Amino acid sequence: MTTGIENFPNNESTYQLDKEKQAPTPSKPLSLPSRQTVFKFLRLGTGIGVLAILGSYLWRSQTSVVSHQAYINAPILSLHSPMQGQLTLNNLIPGETLTAGTQIGQVQNLRTPEIEVNRQQLQSQLRLDQSQLLLLQQKIANRRQLLADFSQKLVLQQNYQATYHTQQIRLQEAQLRDAQHAAKLADVQAERYGSLVKAGVVSRDRADQAITAAQRANEVVRNRQADLNQARAEQAASTNGLQLSGSKTFSLPDIRARELRTEIADLEEQVQVLRTQIEQDNLKIAHISQQLTLRQNAPITVPTDSVVWSVERRGGALGQHVDSGDPLIKLLDCKQVWVDAFMAEEDVRSLQIGSAVNVRLLTDGQQDQIEGRIQSIRSGVGRVVTGQDVALPPPELVKRAVAVRIMLASDDLKPERFCSVGRSVEVVVSR
Repeated sequence: MTTGIENFPNNESTYQLDKEKQAPTPSKPLSLPSRQTVFKFLRLGTGIGVLAILGSYLWRSQTSVVSHQAYINAPILSLHSPMQGQLTLNNLIPGETLTAGTQIGQVQNLRTPEIEVNRQQLQSQLRLDQSQLLLLQQKIANRRQLLADFSQKLVLQQNYQATYHTQQIRLQEAQLRDAQHAAKLADVQAERYGSLVKAGVVSRDRADQAITAAQRANEVVRNRQADLNQARAEQAASTNGLQLSGSKTFSLPDIRARELRTEIADLEEQVQVLRTQIEQDNLKIAHISQQLTLRQNAPITVPTDSVVWSVERRGGALGQHVDSGDPLIKLLDCKQVWVDAFMAEEDVRSLQIGSAVNVRLLTDGQQDQIEGRIQSIRSGVGRVVTGQDVALPPPELVKRAVAVRIMLASDDLKPERFCSVGRSVEVVVSR
């Protein structure tokens, strides 16, 4: 006999069965991608990136010209001390903006008595040099007068010599004619005596004497002809200032004329040296007079709107001694700012004077763009010489490179940052 308890289902077992039915069946774990698949996708992405970079580079090189090196530059203005004295300068800081006409200091002249003494010494030396110059000029005038006198005597002597040689030639010509006439008569006489000897009228001795006389007469003709030729040669040599026999001897007028010419040349050289010295003395006196005119104070003002680039001298509270022309301060002129860019020679045909270009600032993590225009294109041999008044002198150009100067609008640059002078940039020119 079964009881009711046995027929009634067990609550605990029933709950356990329901719980097992309701519990979800465990799913299979997800399969992760293999390591080979990951590396495959990484290689694919890297290849696509490299191809994209190469494509961008090729597209850019085909459509534009990019500079190898470029930087911003500007002119430098140097202020110098106007005179010798004690410098008092404001406490200027590099990068400080200054406007035109601003007084930034002064030079106080504390050596007026000493400068006056220097001027008096220079004036005394100037008067001495002027006196020496006057004496030299008088001496030159005297020597020129003597040279004129001796030159006149030399001309007279040359005329006398020419007359003498002419007379000698005429005398030799007359003697030659006489000798020729005598020789002709002697020849006729000898010929006649020869005929008489054949006829037996005169003796052979008498005929031989006539023949000998004719030979002597002809010898005299030859000697007279030689004397005439010698006289003509001496005349030609004398006309050209030469002498045929012996060493050349000069007459007193000729010797004195030569000595006077040499002396005048030496005196004129001394005059030129004195004139140069007098000119230098006048310049020094004018400079000292200008310093005395400035007297105590000479203001130092800024010539144009600019930025302090560097301070060469510090005046301080007590001031600092400076000489005339000493550099005091260097200013950066932000009104004229340009880019010195260096590009390959094969890209020159893509560059045109006046063409617009894009300039990108690369430093400080920025890539701001500024518009500019090409002002000049220089080859390696025509580059700007190092030492010009610019903030950054140009470097030595490498082979097959040209320097391009690009003017920028100064409104885009900040003066407190030195107008970005010295910053590296990249210049892009469309082909």
